[in-house]
Amino acid sequence: MIYILYYFGKIPSHVTYCINSILTVDQDAVIYFCTSEAYDNQNVINVNFNDYPALIDKKVQIKSYLKDSPLEENQLWLTSLIRTYAVKTIVEEFNIEEFVHFDTDVLLFKSFSDIENNYEFDKGKINITFLDKDHLVFGYSYFPKKDLIIKLCNLFDQVFKNYEFYKNNYSNGGVFNEMRMMKIASEIDPNLVSELECLPYNNKNLLFDPAGYGQYLDGSHNKNGNYFFKRRWVSVESYVGREIKSKRIKFKFDNRTPRVLFDQKSIELCNLHIHSKRLSKFLPNNYSLNI
Repeated sequence: MIYILYYFGKIPSHVTYCINSILTVDQDAVIYFCTSEAYDNQNVINVNFNDYPALIDKKVQIKSYLKDSPLEENQLWLTSLIRTYAVKTIVEEFNIEEFVHFDTDVLLFKSFSDIENNYEFDKGKINITFLDKDHLVFGYSYFPKKDLIIKLCNLFDQVFKNYEFYKNNYSNGGVFNEMRMMKIASEIDPNLVSELECLPYNNKNLLFDPAGYGQYLDGSHNKNGNYFFKRRWVSVESYVGREIKSKRIKFKFDNRTPRVLFDQKSIELCNLHIHSKRLSKFLPNNYSLNI
């Protein structure tokens, strides 16, 4: 399977653990990594953001759309909004038909073939994790067709060009960040996305972590970029956090394997979204130092 990763800015150390987890569990992985800084690694195909003038222009354009909004000065949110266009550029440049994409603070525990053999993807939609009813997040996503990323970028363009309309009618008072934009795109086109299961109530053999399980394991970071490492921290606004808080489900990281416990069942997670960025604490079994 082809994996596409993206990071804008100075590349942090946790990215190495993300990449190595992919190469550890998926021997057939081909990884494309779009960065704004050079990234020299024999196991990764590095695509430099700055080699594509259209991406640079898109960044300027998006910033102009967001002028005087809370997003204008938030560099993280701004570069996150450009992510979909960077992924689209790679897909078109290298003629990629299907791919997996997730954030670089994610650890992978299952190969794509293992997941596909035990979980039914929707082959006509973007399969993606939902943080809550208003936010889609790249804890894990699978694009079975290249035209889906093209469609997503076209929908983003539509929202940006009509920013005031969508802010007033679709934002529910929330900030127009990438996660909310993904949700708005799915509302404009109800056939765009399929939700990856994060909770054990629909008899799935595998589950996915949007972010809540990783936050429960090792905490999160605050808006100033600092971190608080409070174990068993949950956000009751998220699907996962609410269920853990209610004690309807339990979560454990046992023998290097993340599991959700419910109704005398133990269901493995395919990934962990480690918001604290301390990925080294939760590496998969047989973790390999590939880079």
